[in-house]
Amino acid sequence: MIELMIVIIVIAILATFILIGLQGARDAAENSRRKGAISQISNLGEVYYALDFDYRKFEEEEEDFAELLEEYGEEGEEVLHYYVNDDASKYCAEIELRGGTYFCTDNTLVTREGHENPRCTGTSDEEISCDH
Repeated sequence: MIELMIVIIVIAILATFILIGLQGARDAAENSRRKGAISQISNLGEVYYALDFDYRKFEEEEEDFAELLEEYGEEGEEVLHYYVNDDASKYCAEIELRGGTYFCTDNTLVTREGHENPRCTGTSDEEISCDH
């Protein structure tokens, strides 16, 4: 009887370790998905800017962009943000990753990841960029 209890306890401990490992894999997969969304926004922005010299244009016309903004939220809180300056010549997009880090890209096409920074900085009438 004691041997059976020990086997059950060992199985329970192993199952706990497996579940903890799976959560890390889920978080990593979700973070990859979110980084992909930022890359997609960056690519769409560059295409529209090449056509019209206006980063705001695809935000207004692209249905995929609106779907991306709606998709990334947890319990009503948005985790994806997109900013364009007043003359639509610069943009910055950031997304909160699982684990408390942020992933950011701007019109320089450089991406950054970190805990506090990078975050989009600047206002609509100033230089908007990923803070580094």
